Amino acid sequence: MHRPIIKDGAKMNNTNPFKQLQALDARLQKKSGHLPGDADRKEWTGVLFRIGDDRILAPMSMLDELVHQPPISRVPGVKPWVLGLANLHNSLMPVIDLQGFLLGEALGKPDDARRMLVVSNGNGKVGLLVAEVFGMKQFWTNNEVNERPSLATALQPYVSAGLRRFGEHYAVFDIKKLLTAPEFLDNIL
Repeated sequence: MHRPIIKDGAKMNNTNPFKQLQALDARLQKKSGHLPGDADRKEWTGVLFRIGDDRILAPMSMLDELVHQPPISRVPGVKPWVLGLANLHNSLMPVIDLQGFLLGEALGKPDDARRMLVVSNGNGKVGLLVAEVFGMKQFWTNNEVNERPSLATALQPYVSAGLRRFGEHYAVFDIKKLLTAPEFLDNIL
């Protein structure tokens, strides 16, 4: 027996179940705030961390790992922001106090909030020690905006983009630019 389906006070003809499912899916997508075109948008994921008083994002695609601060062996005769060498997975890598390098203000005493962003620079891995990591943030690529949030002047050359979502404005840290900066490279190699 063929019975009409009643939804929202309107009768729907159930002779074509596939079209009914498509219509239902379109209504649910509209109600949930996702538009059918959302599948065509690309997602961007970053790790939100702190440098000085500023919060900034690092693209997940540029990070090899995110770890707690490992034991560090000091190396004599290096800049104060080159903290030394760490052994991670049986591989030695230089560890950089990112705040010390960028702002000239050392991180201070080690604490449980510190994390190390492990990145590759082509010659090996480098650990970028940061004061605190707040977690991952996900965006659509169309959340990118032209204006950058206000940040410490020393950070601005290393910002590649601005992202705005839910009233919050974030800067995206350009790790490639950092890893190729002569003032950085000359002191870690």
